Amino acid sequence: MSDLDDFAAALLAPDREDERNAAAGPQRADVGIVTQTSPLLVNCTGFDEQAIGGTYAVGDAVLLNRVRGLVFVVQKVGVGSAPSAPSPDPLSGSATFPAIETFSWREGYPFAYQQDVRKGAQDGSGAWTGAFFYQGGPGASLAGVTVVSCSVRIARGSGGVAGPQAVHLFLSSTGIWPTPSMVAPTTVGLVTNVTLLPGESKWAAIPAASGQAIVDTNAGLMTSGASPQVFLAGRDSDPESGLLQINWERS
Repeated sequence: MSDLDDFAAALLAPDREDERNAAAGPQRADVGIVTQTSPLLVNCTGFDEQAIGGTYAVGDAVLLNRVRGLVFVVQKVGVGSAPSAPSPDPLSGSATFPAIETFSWREGYPFAYQQDVRKGAQDGSGAWTGAFFYQGGPGASLAGVTVVSCSVRIARGSGGVAGPQAVHLFLSSTGIWPTPSMVAPTTVGLVTNVTLLPGESKWAAIPAASGQAIVDTNAGLMTSGASPQVFLAGRDSDPESGLLQINWERS
């Protein structure tokens, strides 16, 4: 059995079944009404719930995805005192997609995988590669659209080299993990460079063509490279790290 087979077996162990099922995608979609803007609160079940994603006004009707007990706002669908259904064929819009899975794996250490998103090596040890996986969400929601612009929210953790460091973001060969063939994804092309201090987060624009690839091919985002060693926050420490915002239009 290869190191990659061992890694896949550990990831697919029976005691992780509930986690994998929850990671496969949104548990439920709802429509709610924004009742407060900061922090963002929505009401769709008779009481207010705190939500993640985007800037909205009180009274906006919004589409919600529930993932692992968290409420994410996907997009605005109307304004009013009661939920209203989205337009059957909107011509443009903006949607947000959280990273459903985040993983890092280490060169030469098949069992050393982490939930945060790491890159680089230190003290001669094996280099980390990390990725944000969207589990096909953008493609399922936005099939057939043209991406006008796209950005991603990146947050840096406390590990790695001190001081401001540049993180290189690439498209990945797949944004779904575990992959059907159990092969670790590879970098496809450089998307952008983001310089972050430890603990800092920011939105970074990525090319519309890269956003289109995420929609059309279920690609994800990766960070890779030998040095410096930088740790980005994963979904467990910051649910908005890796959050995509995609502005689109349909002809």
